[in-house]
Amino acid sequence: MTRLLIMGGSDAGISEALRVHKLDPQAEISVLSADKYPNDSICGLPFYLSGETPDHRQLAHRTAFDGIDILTNHRAVVIHPVGKRVDVVRGANGRAETMRYDHLIIAIGATPVRPQGLPGLDLPGVYLLHTMADSFAVHHHLTMGEARSALIIGADYIGVEMADALRHSKATFSYARWTRFAYLKNSLGFLPKKENYLCDWRADGLALNCSYLPQAEPRNRKDWKQALACIVAVPPRRTWLTRVGHTWLLSGHAGLLEHIKLAEDRDVADRAALFQNKAASA
Repeated sequence: MTRLLIMGGSDAGISEALRVHKLDPQAEISVLSADKYPNDSICGLPFYLSGETPDHRQLAHRTAFDGIDILTNHRAVVIHPVGKRVDVVRGANGRAETMRYDHLIIAIGATPVRPQGLPGLDLPGVYLLHTMADSFAVHHHLTMGEARSALIIGADYIGVEMADALRHSKATFSYARWTRFAYLKNSLGFLPKKENYLCDWRADGLALNCSYLPQAEPRNRKDWKQALACIVAVPPRRTWLTRVGHTWLLSGHAGLLEHIKLAEDRDVADRAALFQNKAASA
């Protein structure tokens, strides 16, 4: 029986393991994953942080690995090519053990560049975004409600997607005459500080993205049940739902309260009327 050892539990390593198992179902295949999140989508980390994928477990491309032994929290430390064996450490403080192989595949991927000598890399609030542990650290910082601005170093796909992810959870405020209008880019709810601020701010008009009809389980950041919870938490005089899906339109606007409506082009007249009503009562 052929023993295949694969170092790396992300896309490349898992793809190799699946392919070999398909070609040789009798092969003994082991995959070393340095963390406990094998086959998770690194490119999907910004979507977890934006709330579009609220459960990080949904980032896994697959969870079943028939015929493949996935060894999580296992890290290779020394390769002995002559003897065809690898020294492996289990866990953060585990002791080394030896694994033998007939064939070895190294698929550990890249690591982020940390410029040597650049001051401030270890300061609080400075994060890498490469692993699930990195994303948990960023998520914790965001949910603490202390973040006011962000600087992203790296403008490739993940950097750009992370910039968009941070915008999804940001409330944009504006004034029009005597009226206060808030536009929320998702419907995942508020951090306590943001909710308290909006309650005190007393928005006359509110717009938020909501694409999906009411359903048993929320789908993502544009779900109606979560949108309604936002509206109830900081009740404005009028609410418009934006980025409305076609299922909403076909439903005939069913299920909406009187002061909530689906946004349409002609709603500029409604906004003007809202502003005039506010001015008349001022």
